Amino acid sequence: MASYTPKRIRPLRLIAGLFRMLAELMRLWFLVLILAALLSPVGPHMRLAYTYEQRGSVNVMLECTYVGTRGLVQYMRGGECPFFVLLDHPE
Repeated sequence: MASYTPKRIRPLRLIAGLFRMLAELMRLWFLVLILAALLSPVGPHMRLAYTYEQRGSVNVMLECTYVGTRGLVQYMRGGECPFFVLLDHPE
């Protein structure tokens, strides 16, 4: 006697399989996050070093060096250097 094999496509079974795949991706969320950070053209960068000039009682930042997924980036943004910033590809 042969075993039963369904011959028609069951939409609820396909949806259940999709949810199982999404659950597996959610279980590996940290690896998905790392992959997205490496493939994305925009990524978070942290300030590593900066140079400044004192004008009166105010320190005006001249140049900032950031480290991120794309390596070291020299960046100048109008006299301020935030600690974390989202930057595009280094140019």
